[in-house]
Amino acid sequence: MISTMKLYRLQQADLSVADLTRQLEELSPPASEKQAFDEALKALGLTEQDLGKARKEMKVSELELQTLETKLKTVEKKLYGGSVVNPKELGSLQKDLEQFQKSKGKLEEKMLDLMLRIEGLEGEEAEARKLRDATEKEYGEKLTRHEGEKSAMEARIQEARLRREGLATEVDAESLGLYDELYAKKNGLVVVKIRKDACGGCFMSLAENVIKQAKERQLTYCSQCGRILVAVTE
Repeated sequence: MISTMKLYRLQQADLSVADLTRQLEELSPPASEKQAFDEALKALGLTEQDLGKARKEMKVSELELQTLETKLKTVEKKLYGGSVVNPKELGSLQKDLEQFQKSKGKLEEKMLDLMLRIEGLEGEEAEARKLRDATEKEYGEKLTRHEGEKSAMEARIQEARLRREGLATEVDAESLGLYDELYAKKNGLVVVKIRKDACGGCFMSLAENVIKQAKERQLTYCSQCGRILVAVTE
């Protein structure tokens, strides 16, 4: 004899598993926090790249300045040291001196601009690093919380499945086969309660004899939707 109440309890277990599985699927990792972290990380990387280029350019300029200062000293020594007396050669040295001094002035202006740029980039880097650290912390916390919720939900699903397996062992093979066949056709709603003398599945009114059969725990179907009816005291 088919036990409608056992089938009803089995269905409740299946619905529980389905609901928990749906909740698990809806659990999404912290996307907005990850995006914020990725953007902060990218911004920091670009700032570090710009800072690295500026520092490299400053290093090259410092070497150029050293070279110019060496050339200036050499020209000044020749020009003012008395070793050169030829007017034409002195004139040439004077032109070289003026050119080197001009180049030095331009280079020093460039280096001043670079220095200010480096200072600005260092400030930007510090702020970008703070933002990276803050977004990384927030993302990490949310991700940890998400993983915890996911693990807890998976554990609940496993418990629900074990409970379902236990209930399935209480149902005879014939009943279980009927249940499984209807479960696929009725989208998981196989056994429905009678509510106010109506089918809990399609809400059609039921005849008195149908309600009586259900109350007597006889296998009773809704003539409209074909679901199994069960009379449960609310």
